[in-house]
Amino acid sequence: TRPLYPLLINLVVSFGSDAVGAAQIISLTAGIICVLIGYALVKISFKSAKIAFYGALLLAISFNNVVWSGFIMTETLGVFIQLVFLILLFTQINDERPIASLHDMLTGLMFALAVLTRYEYIILLFPVIFLYLASSKNSIGRIVTFLVSFLFVTAVWLSLLFSIQDLVAGLWLEVKDLLIICLMIGSVLLILVIAYQKLNKYVLKLAQNSAKPFVILLWT
Repeated sequence: TRPLYPLLINLVVSFGSDAVGAAQIISLTAGIICVLIGYALVKISFKSAKIAFYGALLLAISFNNVVWSGFIMTETLGVFIQLVFLILLFTQINDERPIASLHDMLTGLMFALAVLTRYEYIILLFPVIFLYLASSKNSIGRIVTFLVSFLFVTAVWLSLLFSIQDLVAGLWLEVKDLLIICLMIGSVLLILVIAYQKLNKYVLKLAQNSAKPFVILLWT
């Protein structure tokens, strides 16, 4: 159900490696490169080589990154592609780009590859759109370019691998738990915001009404 990793394994096997060795090579290589890309991403975000060094060091000694790099799993490859996507996203998020710019197409392509590695990454689509809206000039044009690139690559790839019925069922099984959790968290936050607004108005009104007798007393 996650096609990119098996396709890369088949690609490496075509050069003479066995399937298990190819999978381990991909995971190990992706885990090592993640450290370098993590350094670049933190440096872009914080504009500090020192912070970037410590960030890369934490990633290098991370238990999860080390363990995933040694197993035949999609996690390391997914983190690698996701880091590349984030670098493309953050490097020029504030720039004014015309519609159909190559940079936004590449950003959409990398996001599509990340989703094809691990379907759970689709949940990041909405925060990315909001980030474009909040930070970018010509945000609508850039969002359209990003989405067209992402949807085109994903649709073509998945249509070659699955029937529509199997694809919808597989995607639902992958993301339904995440969607339920997000809906629950969103509902709780909405209730808290509404309750805070109501309580704030009530407390303010109560304070105003309570203060009136003291004001009258002081005035008289």
